Amino acid sequence: FAGSMDADERYYADSSRTGTPPPVDLHVYAGWNALAAKALFRASAQWNRPGLAGLALAALAYIRDRLRDDGAVLRNESGVYGLLDEQAHVAEAFALAAQWTGDAAWLETAERVLGFAESLRLDQGGFRDAPAGGVGLLREVRRPLPGNAALGEAAWRVGVLTENPRWQDLAVTALDGAEREAARYGFMATPAAALAERLKQKAVLVKVKDNDTIFRAAWCDPDPALLVRKVSE
Repeated sequence: FAGSMDADERYYADSSRTGTPPPVDLHVYAGWNALAAKALFRASAQWNRPGLAGLALAALAYIRDRLRDDGAVLRNESGVYGLLDEQAHVAEAFALAAQWTGDAAWLETAERVLGFAESLRLDQGGFRDAPAGGVGLLREVRRPLPGNAALGEAAWRVGVLTENPRWQDLAVTALDGAEREAARYGFMATPAAALAERLKQKAVLVKVKDNDTIFRAAWCDPDPALLVRKVSE
């Protein structure tokens, strides 16, 4: 999916859309595509429209094909890589793709993306927002609460699916970073609270074979501690 379309009040107010559409930013942003893929998986299950999941998988395949060998996510064609938000959202979307398809290769790739995110770990707790040596604001060491919380959510999901304590440890470190920034964010610190609750709950993994109705029902269950995955045996 391309980045965005410019604002044009007249065009959007005209339901016929007969005018000239505003220009579109044709850059493909990895993190935004991952977020779109997560929403498409949910919509596909909720509305029983497999084509929406197909769009999600196509978007994620595009991102996967452009991953660096070390698991760093390219934000777009500019060459910027390894941003905390991108690593978090892409890792979780790849894990969701593994759940949706039953293909373990997606999960292995999610682990590779999380592996690069480990290089962003700070001695003071949590994770910085970008690799060292960036330009502009990326030169500064920042520990954003939303990015740490998102990374924790991704690591929690991958940890449940793989039963690998490495990723649960990463989720705990991410929560530590998010909590250290909570006072500065005020009421916008809710992602940290959500992650804390997630890590205290016992996850339930439902494995479904050859039953799309049960699979979609479990996917749509509002309990975030319930994960569902297709299996072949």
